[in-house]
Amino acid sequence: IFESEIISRDEISEKTGFKSPTTNRFLESLKDYGFVVVCGEGDSTGGRRPLLYSLNEEKRIFSVGLMIGLYHIDVAVLHYSGRLVDVKSKTLNGDYTPQEGILIIEELYRSILTEHSIRPEEVKMAGMSTFCSVQKTEGAVLNVLPTMLPNKEWENFPLKQKVSQVFGTDVIVETSANGACMGEYLLGQGRHCANLCFLLCGGGGIRIGSIQNGTIIRPIYNQDDAFSHMVIVAGGEKCECGNYGCINAYSSAKAIVKRFVTLLKMGRSSCLENMDIESITVQDILSAADEDDLLAKEVGTQAATMLSVGIANYINIMNPSIFVYGGIMIENHRLYREIIQENVQNKVPFLKENHTLFRCRSNYGKPVIGNGLLAIEALLGRRY
Repeated sequence: IFESEIISRDEISEKTGFKSPTTNRFLESLKDYGFVVVCGEGDSTGGRRPLLYSLNEEKRIFSVGLMIGLYHIDVAVLHYSGRLVDVKSKTLNGDYTPQEGILIIEELYRSILTEHSIRPEEVKMAGMSTFCSVQKTEGAVLNVLPTMLPNKEWENFPLKQKVSQVFGTDVIVETSANGACMGEYLLGQGRHCANLCFLLCGGGGIRIGSIQNGTIIRPIYNQDDAFSHMVIVAGGEKCECGNYGCINAYSSAKAIVKRFVTLLKMGRSSCLENMDIESITVQDILSAADEDDLLAKEVGTQAATMLSVGIANYINIMNPSIFVYGGIMIENHRLYREIIQENVQNKVPFLKENHTLFRCRSNYGKPVIGNGLLAIEALLGRRY
């Protein structure tokens, strides 16, 4: 019923394999507990019009989604039907401590509960992701890459335990890209699509989430930005991880700003040359590229071209039916997005005739909302 939103008894029997008496027994039980309501009648095929069932919008069961980013913290509360109740965010400077983060999470969470008159005991499960690697079961923060933790207090911090204490529930840990991917898989662009990839391309990094045959594909150590450390140039630019030739060294927000500023200091001209160099952002550069600034177009084109190599490699290996993209760099900037799409389609033979692979994310493709939907799935007895 959650997957279909509105469904008849016969459709439930068809999807589950239950015989009609069994389906009836379950439906009556769910109605008695208030989880399910009759919401109308379907089209008649000659006999009585079939009753249609949906989840009860009045039933007060909620989940919470959490995204702990390097520069922001987002908290969302969802009704168990998948409806978003509210989402609140706070922008940060990137060097906050885990203790400060926990206080911010509590502040945002309590604010939502108060504004919507939700009692803490009505929130039954939580899902979260972070900018760093976290042990999936124990929930301690891992320092996998030297630059991953700008504040060393995060290392070995019992994050899952502390978040669980704030929400008063069990907490599912997922990567941000996989959380977003699950949101699209459950209710968004990739609904009911068994093979789905999600590219998250924002100021905090480049990440990919993937679902194969309805199962999440997880990187080693649950490392959120594993994709961006794929080597695409042997002996290439040095990356923050210590390796050479990674996607991150060419296509990330930091890499784009670094290359643009270097060329600007070498005397190249740009419409941004009168700005304070220290204040130039990747959005400034990609916006200038969209307006045909030659230097910005050169830098943006190189970054997008290099990223497309990694994406093409990934698609060739995973063979997704749908490839969803999201994040400010690719959603908000036409040149960067179009170069990626064109290059990937040229590098992957089977895509030359497939113009429906790439889709912009829906609202469900935000990690904070996807994590909340993962929590609902756990309430329904499904873990991925």
